[in-house]
Amino acid sequence: VSHPDTTLFLDENGMASLLVADMTFDTTENCMVTDVELFRASEVAMSTLSGGAARSALPLEIIFDCDDVGTPAEILVVATDQSGNMDTTSFFATVLDTLAPVASVFDTVVYVGEGGFVDEDVVALAGFTDNCAVDTVIRRFYCTGRMIDTLTIMATATDPSGNATSSPLFVAVLDTF
Repeated sequence: VSHPDTTLFLDENGMASLLVADMTFDTTENCMVTDVELFRASEVAMSTLSGGAARSALPLEIIFDCDDVGTPAEILVVATDQSGNMDTTSFFATVLDTLAPVASVFDTVVYVGEGGFVDEDVVALAGFTDNCAVDTVIRRFYCTGRMIDTLTIMATATDPSGNATSSPLFVAVLDTF
């Protein structure tokens, strides 16, 4: 039995799955393969699949999430034929996050504090979300004198996989002193 290495892509919920029922295996067997077991090499738990018509009906899967990104996981396959003969193989599943953060941009108001500084996490104000996480950048900008103005700040969010999204954030700066 053999299976090529595979790449899985995280969905918008940060999940990917390897469905046994969707997989095909190359076999050089003169008897019918009746059972296939599939599991992560790093785990003890196994998923067992009975062959034949039941194959497409069983929702057996290995679930991957954001913690699995970038590190290939070794997947072990054990195939058994109707005579009880077993064969094993392994392949690697690599999980990728290719979805950039999503912006929910809205205009906002910030106030000049003591010393003329405005401290705001403009990425958080922009409302970025991601299927895994957003690495936020805190922007600090200085207002000279008693500045009252509207600024356009390009807020950029980058996730741990390096996917980035930029969006303009319109910030009204008000002086309360």
